[in-house]
Amino acid sequence: MPDPVLAYIAPEIPGLSSTFVYKEIFILEDLGLKVEPFSIHAPMATTGDSRQEALARRTTRVYGQGKAKLFRSHLYFCFRNPLRYWRLATTVVTDAISVLPDLKTAIGLCYRGVIAPCLARELSRRKVDHCHVHFAHVSTDVAMYSSLLSGIPFSVTAHANDLFQRGYLLPRKARRAAFISTISRFNIGWLQDKGIPADKLRLVRCGVDSREFSARQYRDQHEVFRFGFLARLVEKKGLNILLDACLLLKQRGIKFKLEVAGDGPLWDKLQSQVSALGLQAEVSFLGAIANTEVRAWLEQIDCFVLPCCRDSAGDMDGIPVALMEAMLTGIPVISTSVSGIPELVIDGETGQVADPTPDSMAKCMHSLIGVEPEELVARVARAQKLVAGEFDIHRNTLHLLEEIKQSLADKASGNTARAGLKAT
Repeated sequence: MPDPVLAYIAPEIPGLSSTFVYKEIFILEDLGLKVEPFSIHAPMATTGDSRQEALARRTTRVYGQGKAKLFRSHLYFCFRNPLRYWRLATTVVTDAISVLPDLKTAIGLCYRGVIAPCLARELSRRKVDHCHVHFAHVSTDVAMYSSLLSGIPFSVTAHANDLFQRGYLLPRKARRAAFISTISRFNIGWLQDKGIPADKLRLVRCGVDSREFSARQYRDQHEVFRFGFLARLVEKKGLNILLDACLLLKQRGIKFKLEVAGDGPLWDKLQSQVSALGLQAEVSFLGAIANTEVRAWLEQIDCFVLPCCRDSAGDMDGIPVALMEAMLTGIPVISTSVSGIPELVIDGETGQVADPTPDSMAKCMHSLIGVEPEELVARVARAQKLVAGEFDIHRNTLHLLEEIKQSLADKASGNTARAGLKAT
């Protein structure tokens, strides 16, 4: 069977906050596959990398195609295959009704149903064999509805926010998809609890290119222990919990520093918290730091801390890439028991795991100060081995490709139980 022509669909290609998407595309293209990239929105920015810039130029934007092209696409399918066109219309209306009274989501589904013929015609024109979609919300909606028109199967990689906060219509999406891959065993269980059968689910880790990292040489801890936090300043990253934990350490007479790298909507609120807790001498805010500067910053800290939690809207992280990068760089890590994080940060083996509370976090932070060098070296080595073996993006992209090829083989053999493409 020849290599399939693939389409990749995501909210932003290339996207600064979803580097794994364009890295997967590059890996597949380096293997000789043809990949057609589609971005729901125009990317906000790129890093200036020449290959990313070239990808941005050849990526087709799904939204904003223009009324004339949209009208022609609807006419094309209305006359060429009226049965599929009618099935799309009824499916979109049924889906929209099912999510009421969430009017915003219902209207969004209708809009994406209207947009779908443009994508469906473009996929057919480019002779795409299979669409792979990142994130199970907006981009999946468009791919799913275009699949009903074009007959081109699709699969999904589900992450975190698209499940925990915006996980609408998941059982229907699973029935229609060839398969749904997701990044953690935690997510697999969560999706099964939502009624999605195990034979529709695949574990495909989201990862990093382990070849881009080398571990720093071991050095003694700073006399004043230095913790580091790097993330967007939003509720689910748990910096407020970490600051409360820092107060507990200070009250116990422990000398430490915390460097906060990142920016976000909670910047002012978190700085006010530092002032209210009297932690100005211990906590410093660095703001956003460039990707090219992250390695040098990691070299200067004794421990990377990411106290992820479930936020007030129910959202939470999956398995943060920042933890993988710190582990590959040889930095001891502390995180929490939220979502799939313990599959990466194994307590006492590859890092330390706290509950997302100040008391538990402070206990882990305190216990790391003064740990014997031999134990730290062994823990860091285990962490690197786990990330390189299980979370490497090359390994996992090949795994995803094999799943796609298998789903196409199932479709060709008539095994619709695995191949998806149901409109129910």
